[in-house]
Amino acid sequence: MEKKERWAVWLPCKHYTKKWLLANFNKPDDQWKEIADLSPDRVLQQSFRNHLSRQGHLNNVDGELSRYNDQVAIEINRRIFNTYGWELTPYEVVEFNNELEMRVKALLRTNVSTLQSLGYSTAKAIDVFRIATGIDEDDWSDDSIRKDLSRNIPKGIYPAISEIMLKTSENVFLILTKTGLLQKQATNTFLHNLQQYTEMI
Repeated sequence: MEKKERWAVWLPCKHYTKKWLLANFNKPDDQWKEIADLSPDRVLQQSFRNHLSRQGHLNNVDGELSRYNDQVAIEINRRIFNTYGWELTPYEVVEFNNELEMRVKALLRTNVSTLQSLGYSTAKAIDVFRIATGIDEDDWSDDSIRKDLSRNIPKGIYPAISEIMLKTSENVFLILTKTGLLQKQATNTFLHNLQQYTEMI
């Protein structure tokens, strides 16, 4: 049986972005050991398509591409090739990378802040993130990670932590209700109080 030809667009990116992409979307075969197939994520795939063009017209962002120290192959098919194009201008490279980096940073912030709420130190929480994702110091330095956390964790990450806390507390209270240590009335009151508290964070 003849193998299907695979087409790809090369995306300049940072090391940690490449690792995140391959962890989520790598679909290797005999010819491609690393190639990201974005089709499982329709939103991300459509975003990538929208950044493509049929010709590399210059829309340059001076010096911006120097920040990228790696590259990754993003798979496209013939229809994408014909409809959207096959090249990324420097501007579109930066724009799509910004979207990818925000996804990785959201994972970092949620993971670290959740572990901190359970009593982990920042250093230990970062270690857990690195072990899980394979993103090491060479990919993303501790200094850069800590700067991102200090700028962003106080602002936008609490809704995720609040949801985790509420679900955990709900499960604990329901178990205690079944054992007779709490009445349903008390459980409902406690959860209501927690809901009000998390809305004030």
